[in-house]
Amino acid sequence: MVKYLSESIADLYIKRNIIKADEKEVYKCGLELILNDIVTFTIVILISGLMFKVRYGLEFLITFCVVRVYCGGYHAAKTYICRLTMLVTFLSVVILSELMVRLSDYPFYLIIIISLMVLLPLIPVKHPNKKLTDTMIERNRRNGIIAYIVFSFCGVVILNFISRQDAYIIAISLSAVTVLAIIGILVNERRQKQWKV
Repeated sequence: MVKYLSESIADLYIKRNIIKADEKEVYKCGLELILNDIVTFTIVILISGLMFKVRYGLEFLITFCVVRVYCGGYHAAKTYICRLTMLVTFLSVVILSELMVRLSDYPFYLIIIISLMVLLPLIPVKHPNKKLTDTMIERNRRNGIIAYIVFSFCGVVILNFISRQDAYIIAISLSAVTVLAIIGILVNERRQKQWKV
């Protein structure tokens, strides 16, 4: 369905002279990525709606996606694995936040600090299909750190003035970025070894 829709949109762009025919494959690929993200985000919001916690879905998506854009991480080879990874990550964040909200505030701060300390030397996670220049690496690293700190600060404010569970959603979402960065590095190393053989 997504492939058909992206192909149709690319054909429409060609027909309306928005793009040239030889650019179709690039646009089709980009549209497919965008449409797959929309489907995945919609599923996360629907699941959070079924739990009567749409705000958890929004908090997770905003925190996780903004920070991950700059930090990088695991990229699945297949769309369904990517979607499944996102859904498992979201459900894990919600379940862990439910368990941790009963604890004191200290685990919140530990999660934020330890995740950042582990993430710092890893970002941005390089992917073999996306070459980054030194300038891009420096920019992504800086923006990733800033985004992480901004969301951490928001989490601290939410923890102290609004809702402990919402704060834990943010903290655990940030730690999920760290975990997927580690997984991304390990998977990329394995893929590179397979390509060399």
